[in-house]
This record gives sequence, structure tokens and C-alpha cells, in this order.
Amino acid sequence: MKSRFLLLAALSLAVVTARGSVTRNLGDDDDDRGGDDNVVVMSSNHVDPHQTVHGDCVTVMGDLTMDGTVTRDCVNVLGTAEVNGTIRHDLVVIGDLKLGPNAHIDHDVVCIGHLTRDPEAFVGHQIINPAHLGHLMTPFHRISEWWNAGGDRGQYLPFAHELRWLWTLTLISLLMSILIAMIVPSQVISAGNLLVDQPGTIILSGLAALIGVPLALCLMCATGVLIPVAIVLAPVLVVFPIWYGRAAIYSLLARRIVTAELHPGVATLLGGVLVLLLAMLPFFGALCFFLLTVLAWCCAWASLFTSRRRPNRNGPPAPPVTSSPAVPSPIAAAPANPSPIVSPPAAAADGVPTSSMPPPLPPLESPLQPPQSFTVPPAPSLNLQLLPRAGFWIRTWAMLIDIVLVGIACGFLESALGGDHGPSGFLILVAAYAAILWKLRGTTLGGIICHLSVVRLDGRPIDWPTAIVRALACFVSLFVAGLGFLWIIFDVEHQSWHDKIAGTAVVVSPSRQSLV
Repeated sequence: MKSRFLLLAALSLAVVTARGSVTRNLGDDDDDRGGDDNVVVMSSNHVDPHQTVHGDCVTVMGDLTMDGTVTRDCVNVLGTAEVNGTIRHDLVVIGDLKLGPNAHIDHDVVCIGHLTRDPEAFVGHQIINPAHLGHLMTPFHRISEWWNAGGDRGQYLPFAHELRWLWTLTLISLLMSILIAMIVPSQVISAGNLLVDQPGTIILSGLAALIGVPLALCLMCATGVLIPVAIVLAPVLVVFPIWYGRAAIYSLLARRIVTAELHPGVATLLGGVLVLLLAMLPFFGALCFFLLTVLAWCCAWASLFTSRRRPNRNGPPAPPVTSSPAVPSPIAAAPANPSPIVSPPAAAADGVPTSSMPPPLPPLESPLQPPQSFTVPPAPSLNLQLLPRAGFWIRTWAMLIDIVLVGIACGFLESALGGDHGPSGFLILVAAYAAILWKLRGTTLGGIICHLSVVRLDGRPIDWPTAIVRALACFVSLFVAGLGFLWIIFDVEHQSWHDKIAGTAVVVSPSRQSLV
């Protein structure tokens, strides 16, 4: 029976991947006639009194109300089940179960949770209800309450009476982040700056900690002696980094939006309130909060393994002032071969008049005219690294122009050659288009229209490795909910994540550009 229970539970979790009610025709191993299974995921499932399910009835992360008839097994995972109908085989519930007076189960009942049974309810075989496992279902009950209150609409903080526990935990987390920012303000500021300067380091450090922390705890438990230490360290190594990382992110947001002179404690409070307001929004709040939690974890571990020295966020230091010798103007400078100074001749001692003396020779070159060999030096080349950085909106317009142009070209190709590349194929074509033009022209068609250029921070021209790495890194910026592109707003140098990974920047070019 235990193996059958585990099989049914695993089947209910693995067989369905889409949300909502779906009905499928599945062949049953022990029923050659097959059946129509009723499968509901992340929603409530109600079988009416006059309804008959010719197959299995499976409900995952939703409440089940079964008043009709199920010809096979009935399974409810992470929800509350109320059965007042007929089930021809087994009933398995991972959650709370209530058996009404008209409940009729021909075989076994397995309930991992609180079981309430009416005396009139009929169970053909045995009831398995391990009471010592009931407390393990409390987290799943909390998740189910959150999902039913607003989690299915994308809200992280819905307004519901049964979610007081979630509001309490969220406010306690915010208070702990504020306390950390007041105790170690400089470290909080450094961690936030690290998130802006080295996002790649942040992600890699978070992934390393995600693998290393559980492995270290497992090794401590394997020794047997360090099991109490592992139990104490587990919440510390998980919860404290999230509090610390949230303090860094909250402070960074407030100092960028309000002013950089805010104290980290005050900035953490303002940034936390802003994030909580975003967490209440439907279809966006849960994604925003969970993404922020992942970044907070990564930021905390990255700041732990990275040097404490951070760049000055007030701007790069001013270069030292060095005195250079003045370069004389070619017009005002003296000639290379100055003529000898000829003083007026004195009167001859023998009485010869001075007018009879030969006149002095004229100078070879006039000091008021440049020498004939002087050539105007060529104008210095434009240093693209010193040009102003392009902001978020101008870069967005250029990117939209490129996407539209590539979409039009793909439409013509598909109509002429046939076939459909799909979203993934379209993204690959956009990346290839951008990489080729970055290498050949240093910009794309959208960049030419918006007067933008892609430059390397070391001053060298864009080569193939840089163009390819930047194009591939765009997928990293896109797949993390587009945060890599939005990073242009918060970064003082207006660099996106793919700019930082490839060592590039986008500047506004004053000169007219062309494709040829």
C-alpha cells in the first residue's frame, strides 16, 4: 500500500505541468477500456453530485470538493479535500481531509494531515493517518492560503486576514534589514555598489553559494558530531544573507531615486517600503519580490568573497594636474635661422659719410609669416570613450527599431522560403544581426538612426570575440526578467549587464554615421 501511495503522489505531481482544468484520455494499465481523468492544477476542483469521473481525479495545489463518483483513484496534493461521494478505489490526500456522511471509499484512505470523519462515512479497507506527520503539512497549508488569497494573480502581499503571518514575516525581515544597515552602513553601501559594478560576479557567487552551502551542511551532518551545529547554522546561512542583501538593494534603490546622501538605514527603510508597494501589485508583485530575494542572496555572498575596496560612486577621481611646457605658436615663434643683428655702422674715422656704407642685408624670413615648409597637422581622432553615455530611453528606441527591421526581414524570408522560426529562432537572428554590425560598423541600424555607437572601455576597436560575447550576454540580461536591460537606469555609467560582461559601453556619437 505504501508503494501505491508513493506512486499516486508522484504521478499527481509529475503528470501535469499546465495551470487550470484539463481533461485527457489516458489508457489505464488495469483497465483496458481506458478512462477520462479529471486533473486540476493550482485551482479548486468540484465534482458535482450527478457527475461521474470515469478515471482518476487529481487535484494539485487546490481544494477538492468531491460530491459525485470517481471510478478510479482520487488524489489531492497540497490542498484541502472534502469528500461526500463515491470513490471506487483509493483516496490519497496530502493535506486536510473531511469525510462527509455520504462518503463511500471502496479501498484505502491515506491522509497526511488533519482527518475529520463522519460516523456514517464508509471506508472499505484501512485508514492511514500518521499523526506525527501532521505538523509537516503546516508550510504547505500556508502556501495554499497564499495562493488562494492572491498568489494565483501574481501578488506577493495580498490583503487577506489569513495572511497575517506573511505580513508579520515580511515586516520583521524589513526591520532586520534596517538594523543591519544601521550597524554596518559602509558594508551595505559597498554591497550595493558591487551589484551595480559587477553583476556577473554577483550571479556566479550566488550560484556557488547555492551549491556550497547545502553541501557543507550535508558534510557536517554526515560526521554525526556536528549535527547540532548544522541545525543552528542552517537558518543563519540562509536567512541572514537574504536580510543583508535586501538591505544593500533597498539602500541602493533609495539612494539612486532620492539622493546619494541618505543614511543607509533611512535609505533601506524607503527602499523597503517601495518594494513592498510593488509586491502588492497583481501580475508583477510576486515576480518582483522573488527576483529581489534571489539577488539579495547572491549579493550577500558576493560581497563576502569580494575585496572591500570599491570604486568611488561619486565619479572617477580627477586626474592629477601636471604642468606641461607651453608649445610656441608657429607664427609667433622665432625663425629657425634668425638673421644677425646689424647695428648701424659708426662714422668712419677718416671722415667717410655713413650713407656711403652698404645697406644691411634683409632677414631671410619675416618673423610675421610662417616658414614655407610649415604644414598644418591633421586633426586629432575623436576619442569615443570620452563621449556622453547613452541613456535608457534612447537605447530602447534604437533596440526597437532593430527588432522591427529584423522582424520585417524575417517575415519576407518566411513568406518566400516557408517555415516558422518561432520566438527562439527570432531572438537568435536578432543576436546574429547585432553581433555582425557591431563588429563591422560599431553600431546597428537603430544605432545609426539614433546616433549611438558601441565602444570598448579599453579603447580598442570592436572585434569578433567582443561582439559575440556581448550578443550572447544579451540573453542573460533578457532571461532575468529583463533586469539586465533595466540596469541602465540605475548604473551611473549607463551600462547594462551585457555591457559589463563584454567590457563595452554605448555612447552618443556627434558625427553622422552611415552603413557604408
